[in-house]
Amino acid sequence: MGGNVNFKYVVATIIIPLVFILDQISKRWAISTLKGRSSVDVIKGFFDFRYVENPGAAWGIFGSVDDSIRKPFFVIVSIIAILFIIYFFIKVRKEQRVLSVAISLILGGAFGNFYDRVLNSYVVDFIHWFYKDYHWPTFNVADSAITVGVILMIIHMLFLEEKKTSSDQSEKVEEKEKTSDSDSASASTLDAGKGE
Repeated sequence: MGGNVNFKYVVATIIIPLVFILDQISKRWAISTLKGRSSVDVIKGFFDFRYVENPGAAWGIFGSVDDSIRKPFFVIVSIIAILFIIYFFIKVRKEQRVLSVAISLILGGAFGNFYDRVLNSYVVDFIHWFYKDYHWPTFNVADSAITVGVILMIIHMLFLEEKKTSSDQSEKVEEKEKTSDSDSASASTLDAGKGE
């Protein structure tokens, strides 16, 4: 994208609202369709939809804590986390496109679950993967966006950032060599002048 348009802000403007809207629509669907039912098979023996109200954090952590303590705690922690992520996003350079997408996905998911906590004191989960006796914790679209965002951040840190650092170092070496060659040429010119 040319001109003065910053890629990361364009991406954030698209991804954050999109993730939030998809998350909320899917949760409203889960409430109207799945609540009161045991489960709905998607891939029998592997994947189904089931309505779960999660008052805690991931995997139901702190779910048994009294609501008068749990709700303000999670709201405050969520606000701090979101502000930190926004600050981190602002610091992202415009050429770090994968990182911009990653943080936008994380923010969209964070806003989706935060909205649930403020509105209902719990998060609606409904996506359930399992195999025989192993059951992955039930999750939602917001959780999926956050997970994809974290994976993209790891890819960025392990591969793209390292590549960029190597490229920057190569450019510095080349620039240093050019400066050295230029200085040598200048010195040779001065010596030639003195010889005359």
